[in-house]
Amino acid sequence: MTREVLASTPSTPTPSTPPGMGRLWSALHRPAPGVPRWARAAALLIPWLVLPASIWRIAGVGFHLPIMGDVEAGRGDVPGWLPMEVYVVLLSVGSELLAFAAVGLVATWGDRVPAWVPFLRKRRIPTPAAVVPAALGATVLTTLWTVSFVQIARGRTIQGDPLRGDFVFAHLSSWQGVLALAAYLPLLLWGPLLAAVTVSYWRRRTSEARHPVGPSPRVQAHGLTDNSGRSRNRRPRTGGLLRWASRVALTWASGYLVLGLAWLAGGPGYPWQGGGRLSRSVSIVDPLSPRTGALLVVAAATLGLLLLATTRWLGARPRPVLGRATAVIGGLLGLVVAVAVPDVRLLQGLGYAPMVWGGWALGLLDVSPLEAYPWAWWNLLLWAVGGLALLGVSVRAWRDAAGACRRCGRRPGRSEARTRHRALAVGRVAVAVAVAVPVGYAVTRYAWALGYPLGVRQHTLDDLGPGVWFGAGLATFGLLGAVLELGLVQPWGERFPRWMPRLAGRRVPVGIAVVPASVVALAVSSAGVMFIRLILSGEFDGLFPAELPDVAGWLPEMFWPVWGTALAVATAAYAVRRRPTCPACSDPSH
Repeated sequence: MTREVLASTPSTPTPSTPPGMGRLWSALHRPAPGVPRWARAAALLIPWLVLPASIWRIAGVGFHLPIMGDVEAGRGDVPGWLPMEVYVVLLSVGSELLAFAAVGLVATWGDRVPAWVPFLRKRRIPTPAAVVPAALGATVLTTLWTVSFVQIARGRTIQGDPLRGDFVFAHLSSWQGVLALAAYLPLLLWGPLLAAVTVSYWRRRTSEARHPVGPSPRVQAHGLTDNSGRSRNRRPRTGGLLRWASRVALTWASGYLVLGLAWLAGGPGYPWQGGGRLSRSVSIVDPLSPRTGALLVVAAATLGLLLLATTRWLGARPRPVLGRATAVIGGLLGLVVAVAVPDVRLLQGLGYAPMVWGGWALGLLDVSPLEAYPWAWWNLLLWAVGGLALLGVSVRAWRDAAGACRRCGRRPGRSEARTRHRALAVGRVAVAVAVAVPVGYAVTRYAWALGYPLGVRQHTLDDLGPGVWFGAGLATFGLLGAVLELGLVQPWGERFPRWMPRLAGRRVPVGIAVVPASVVALAVSSAGVMFIRLILSGEFDGLFPAELPDVAGWLPEMFWPVWGTALAVATAAYAVRRRPTCPACSDPSH
């Protein structure tokens, strides 16, 4: 009887179920399954790191305590109609809310939308929707506060201007300066801690997607299950070159995001605006102001990170339409980064390298390689490599969308022998085109070196002077490249010739042919696109020694995009023919 009475009695709240704000606090801090202890501790610490600076601002501006300089003189871009007290309170509250968002990376509401959110309640949050903003925020915060404290140590603002005398950070020897420094120093840890928590969140969420219960549709499509239905290899690894493409693209995008933010803040090292040897701007970025150019860099790097995050998220999900759209957008981004931004200086640096290094070593040139290859040139090379890596990521995304093997790109049911035969036929045509263009260019440059004004006026040839030998050197570089291009369809391009010591008869690694050919294809294409742009815009005259009447000075360059495209097609066909037997897929046609 007593047991029945107790069972019918309404239950009362227990201490483990806190009412009101306590229940909200518990819901906001409830840890998600699988969160490491260090990640939860770091996420919970972030709001406390931001709190001292918020209290310092409110105490100095809101309560007018004598702990900072002239508040009205330090309004900056704050509108005159907004009281500083209100602005500081809003800034502090917003900073705390932004810092508290890091808790979502370790709490349950960071994995699924809370139930009180209309239309989205209890839906699973896509991993990129949290990782990309958090990663960008970590990068911005780390760069912002690191640059700020470095500039303060130099006695300057973040824009590079000298600190005003009424600014509290200009008097670090006083107790007000020490107090301000102590309040803001914890902000140095905000970005790094957020980055660490973001990596933990990404690893936890992708691990859940990578190891689902039972075999995924992609595993079933590739036949990678044993008799029990369990996956032998849930997600085949990407091929070597494409796997490195993802890493290079991530490094490039992260590095240039930091550089772009630093250049936005007025940092040194901006590589455009006359950074090369040519007297006028030749890159599409050169005419832009440093601030606009830095914004372009930040936008390109951000899009690169978004592409990487999206392809990572789509890797284990068969979504053909979204996957193909991502691959196309990523391919266009890669072409802009690798072809549109670089210019002819990249190709010149690659072609003149033997002459510069050899001439400097023999004492024939008074220009050292460090002077011949400044940071502006290396920047162009990095953009070409970064664009090439983004193109590789796009190829991987297209493979995922098409249901092809991630490692080798083969599709189930297609004959491997027929694919290789077609690749060889396409490669032969592409190599023929890629060889013909540099030969035509070399004929004109060799004629100039011999003193014959082929396609140019005599006074133009006289004005070139010793520069004709640099043109002949670049032509020689093109001819050597044309000979190597023949290896993309010849047997000696697959196995080293017999006359090569220690390498005779060995297989040529695919990367030794694919990577240099891809870089040259992008460099040639970017130089040709630059010449076409300058000709169409009427900016060619005065930029180079030759003028429009000197047809041989610009007409061969008009075919360089054709050369680069043909070389890229031949390289892709070579890579398809050299695909080994893939251990990740079990197509019988292999």
